[in-house]
Amino acid sequence: MHKLKHFIICFYKAILIGILIIILSIISANTVNKINFIHIKNADKIVHFLMYFGFTLFLTGGFKKYYLINNLSLFNRLIIIISGILFGACMEIIQLTFTKTRSAEFYDFFANTLGSIMAILFYSFLVKNKFIKKILE
Repeated sequence: MHKLKHFIICFYKAILIGILIIILSIISANTVNKINFIHIKNADKIVHFLMYFGFTLFLTGGFKKYYLINNLSLFNRLIIIISGILFGACMEIIQLTFTKTRSAEFYDFFANTLGSIMAILFYSFLVKNKFIKKILE
């Protein structure tokens, strides 16, 4: 039980963003279209990118806190990226399989993946700012 509590404390921000992504991925497409306030072609790809960028930033912060790591190795970074990519793939499969008004799209998956990769690439730069570091970790 102690390990579960520690896990939740370290990853709660990533878990909350993950839950938000799940909700936004499975709600009716009609509801999502009503929310569409950005009138840019393929704006949803920007949203996908930003969601997974944020998710992966908080996943990285949680990973560092959970494992008490100051500097992430290449292996650690790959584990985090693969986790983000697999989560994105699962969300696209869930949209395809379990929803009637949503569909899986390769470019959504690509935007998710790109968001996760860019988060890992920019993480070290972003946490140089103490305020951002405190938020992420």
